[in-house]
Amino acid sequence: MEREINISEVLDLVIRRWWIIVLCVAVTSAVTYFCSAFLIAPVYTSSGSLYVRSVEEVVDSNVEISEINASKTLVNTYIEILRSARFTNIIAEDVDLGYSAGAIRGMLSMNALNHTEILQIKVNCNVPEHAQKIVNSILTHADEEILRIVKAGSVEVIDVGNLPKVPTSPNIFLNTVSGAIIGAVISMLIIMMIHIMDVSVRGEEDLVEKYEIPVLGVVPTIKAEGK
Repeated sequence: MEREINISEVLDLVIRRWWIIVLCVAVTSAVTYFCSAFLIAPVYTSSGSLYVRSVEEVVDSNVEISEINASKTLVNTYIEILRSARFTNIIAEDVDLGYSAGAIRGMLSMNALNHTEILQIKVNCNVPEHAQKIVNSILTHADEEILRIVKAGSVEVIDVGNLPKVPTSPNIFLNTVSGAIIGAVISMLIIMMIHIMDVSVRGEEDLVEKYEIPVLGVVPTIKAEGK
């Protein structure tokens, strides 16, 4: 027979076994906080940006719409150039921080900012000074490498790499809250399992519900006089 559990019964279970919830939430919160604060290495992000031009020089101050669209299209091409093995190897040699070209590619994140012709470059690294130095090296060498390959167009630096003061990950607060939520879910599952597996009979209602047999009589509880 499948046991049906209503809301009032669930609330009663939670109230009677509140300590399980508190214990699970405390344990999972503590574990996620400890891992986030002490075991996971912090990651810092430095970012810079480039403006992409479809031609090397703009003679007319009235930029054509077609030229802007061409610049937007070139952003994706430039991203692939700046992520190439050759270019990242140039960066690795320039910064001379002990990172391989592959490691620097793994740190890189590039995208067209808000779908414009502005190319945003981000570097994620465990050392904030290294992240800044790599970004600025990319900004310095980007124009030369792009001109060498594309034979036209150019880029202009908008923002140089910043020195990050606060790590972008891990988010200790968010991880701790997530741990607390996981603990609450686990505690509810434990409480429900305890209730489902509990076959003890505490009264007439339990007997009828669990075994579907009629109750012919109930022995009353008689209190002694004076008690």
